[in-house]
Amino acid sequence: MSLHLHCSILGAMFLFFLNSAQAQYFTPITVSGSAFARTDTHLYISSGSNGRSGGTEIQYKQFFSLDLTVPWTTSAPAFKQLSDGPQQYLFPAAFSQDQETMITFHSGTPFARRYSVSKNQWTDSKTVVSGGGNQGVSAVTDPTTGQVYLAGGYSDPQRNSMDIYNFNHDAFVQNVLPASASAFPNRAYYSNVWTSKRKSILYFGGYNSTLKEIQNFNSITEFVPNGNAWSTLVTSNTGPSMRADHCMAISDDGSTMVIYGGRPYDGPSSGEVFMFDTTSQIWKQGVSGPPRLYVACTIAGDNLIIWGGIDAYGTLASPAMLIYSMSNNTWITQYTPPASYLPSGTSPSTPSPSGDKGESSINAGAIAGGVVGGLAVICAIVLFFIFRRRQHRPKPVETDDSSDCKLSPGSDGQNHELESMRAQLQYQQEQLELQRRLLGTPQNQPHLQVFQQQHQQQQLHQYQDGTFNYQPPIVYAAANSSSPHTISSPDSIATSSPDLNGIVAHSSGLVHSGYVDGGSHYIEAKSVAPVIYSPPPPVVSAATIHSSKGESNGLWEGRIPGNPHAILEN
Repeated sequence: MSLHLHCSILGAMFLFFLNSAQAQYFTPITVSGSAFARTDTHLYISSGSNGRSGGTEIQYKQFFSLDLTVPWTTSAPAFKQLSDGPQQYLFPAAFSQDQETMITFHSGTPFARRYSVSKNQWTDSKTVVSGGGNQGVSAVTDPTTGQVYLAGGYSDPQRNSMDIYNFNHDAFVQNVLPASASAFPNRAYYSNVWTSKRKSILYFGGYNSTLKEIQNFNSITEFVPNGNAWSTLVTSNTGPSMRADHCMAISDDGSTMVIYGGRPYDGPSSGEVFMFDTTSQIWKQGVSGPPRLYVACTIAGDNLIIWGGIDAYGTLASPAMLIYSMSNNTWITQYTPPASYLPSGTSPSTPSPSGDKGESSINAGAIAGGVVGGLAVICAIVLFFIFRRRQHRPKPVETDDSSDCKLSPGSDGQNHELESMRAQLQYQQEQLELQRRLLGTPQNQPHLQVFQQQHQQQQLHQYQDGTFNYQPPIVYAAANSSSPHTISSPDSIATSSPDLNGIVAHSSGLVHSGYVDGGSHYIEAKSVAPVIYSPPPPVVSAATIHSSKGESNGLWEGRIPGNPHAILEN
């Protein structure tokens, strides 16, 4: 397999494990009216209700965070479950200056609750608010001082104060709202954000103290905490109509404020998207999405992220998140962390006002780079093991049959000796073959039969006589065919007889020299190549063997059955 194919497989495996990891994310119950707030890296969402779906309202205590430093899809957001929060809905939340503590207001009993990020633990706040709880308010943190501002709300027609919460003292102080109704009329169910570009709080929408329409259409109210100053921003073009229960978020650098959804005074629930440039004070309308009310929202990079709420029919929205790309003016399904988001570079100095994120110096571009780098490392490891396996793969043994026939330089002497032995063996085989043919001639058959009978009698006598000693092999020597004489020997087992016609036997297995014809002739035995047959040998009568060249085939074919045990000498 090629490296490219290995890397493709590893990439597919990586995506599979990534999807498997995403499948392990927490899946919250979809609700509306949640409290939410931002840190540099996470969006925290607490509680909410079912929006009276089914006719009965149910409030939940679920609490979870959304990781903004990792990629995810709208169908599988990177949610993480945390310790349960207050059982409430339509209430605000904000973070401390160090982003270590989140506080919720209008939390039921007690009025406020604090959450420790490092401990994942909730504690009750000791703060109290005069005049009862503030309803329909929003909260936003000034990151320069760490103070939280809650303006207006309603509990009675005289609710016209600005409550300021101090994290260090866990206490409220109150300021009176401006007397001029044109600056910031008493309102509820509005939205607000902190803009670092203007060092101020921007307010948009809501109802008045009697939950009626606010007459100041298309107006943005600004509050500058440093000078305790209120003003209305003048816009050069038409923006969204006044509304309530909408989403309001600010970009990382504070340059763009976004309005999404809500309940306009002059129409049904909206899915409109409007972007406001805080420097030029110009509105720009985007592509509308599904109508939503009471959502949790924030901006990460140039992505507007939306979760929960109720739709235009008053039922709970789809569990899937919504992502709007402000730079491309389109709705997308894949979240990719911006290049400025990097967990190791997180700066804790900027809090998250009212579900919004202030400026952050996070540089998380290495997340995508880390993924690619990780895949590259894995591919390199696989390549290393492939090369290593190929190097250690057994190599085929080259065989050359011709090498078997090649002689080594030092083997000449051995080869010569082997050739000599082979020649000797061949010569002996030829001699034995000739001797067997000679024994098979017809004129020698009577003598061989007599010899076999004598040998059988000796064998029978051997079994009858217990004193019989072992008889060594019998050896015959063929005398010169021109002078056939019987050789006399004192140790022979056969007497001299002309019938033997020159063939004698002796017990030593060797042919001796001796006198014949009564001692008148002396015959010297020739050397022979003895052939010894295992005892007991058959009795045979020997006769002078005559053979001629050219008769061997005929003589061999005329041989009687049997195995004559004799040694012949030419």
